[in-house]
Amino acid sequence: MKKLFYSLLIIFVLMLAGCPAPATVSVSEPLYSVYVAGYEGIGSHSRAKYWKDGTEVILESNTSSSEALSIYVSGTDVYVAGRGFTGFHRSIYWKNGTAVTLTDGTESAAASGIFVSGGDVYVAGYEDRPGGSSSQGKYWKNGTETIIDNSSYTVKLSSIFVSGTDIYVAGVAHHNGKNHAKYWKNDVPFELTDNSLNALIKSIYVSGTDVYTAGNKRSSTSLYIAVYWKNFLEIPLSDGTTNAKANSIFVSGGDVYVAGFNRYDAVYWKNGTEIALTNGTTNLSYAVATDIFVLGNDVYVSGYQLNEQTHEEMAKYWKNGTETVLTDGTETARANSIFVAVNH
Repeated sequence: MKKLFYSLLIIFVLMLAGCPAPATVSVSEPLYSVYVAGYEGIGSHSRAKYWKDGTEVILESNTSSSEALSIYVSGTDVYVAGRGFTGFHRSIYWKNGTAVTLTDGTESAAASGIFVSGGDVYVAGYEDRPGGSSSQGKYWKNGTETIIDNSSYTVKLSSIFVSGTDIYVAGVAHHNGKNHAKYWKNDVPFELTDNSLNALIKSIYVSGTDVYTAGNKRSSTSLYIAVYWKNFLEIPLSDGTTNAKANSIFVSGGDVYVAGFNRYDAVYWKNGTEIALTNGTTNLSYAVATDIFVLGNDVYVSGYQLNEQTHEEMAKYWKNGTETVLTDGTETARANSIFVAVNH
């Protein structure tokens, strides 16, 4: 109180003397925050969590396993989709840490992708049919489910994107002995491969009238090839001589960014050019990029890497190639999704 009194007195005297008052220095928070969703092991189970600028927020603290798979930030609200284990895995999303359960746990299920638009919460995933013979692809709008492709074969959705009144979901349909890369627009299916090779979609992004999807397909030598599709045009990202997969796609300013891995390294591709985030030389140091977000000139990528000393996976993210490690490697952990939001 005394310091405040004397500071005000000095300013008052200076004003009387015709001198300008000293400039006020204000300390403001960063313009943006980085949110990363994933999980970390604790004992015999995993715990769903997210990190805001490196500080963890635990979503499930009970003794059952849980995983956070996708994150979306809208205004001051943080939405995370994933799964928790009670009997079977149940599909869940959390809003600001409060769980909303989408399935009852009698059959295995997961919420793989989340998107928020106009105050509505959209979640994509799947739930097994009774007995577990096959899975139904589903999405939920504000908790109300829609079944995608209600046939007898397995459909699993991995990603969702909402553009205006259109709802796009993407994933894989398994029938006739093959995995088919498919997406659905307002429940209408679109197939992207000729079914000669196994393929699937991990991520979907819509820009204007163009639909971008990313995933992988099996080569004739049984290695995985990372690919993305612009509408129905397939663009390979790897040559099939090494195992490579594409896990996430983002479009910004006409540029196409895809995150994944190639052999031992976490990588992303910008317009088809590969950029390595790690320098793995053996399977004892492998790394995977799981998700990508672009803001202005900055490229953010989430992922995980094996710790060579502990042999446990560490959750981390990269901003323009510089890594931030989120866990210490004492327990297995993964960063599955990333979102960068304006601070309010």
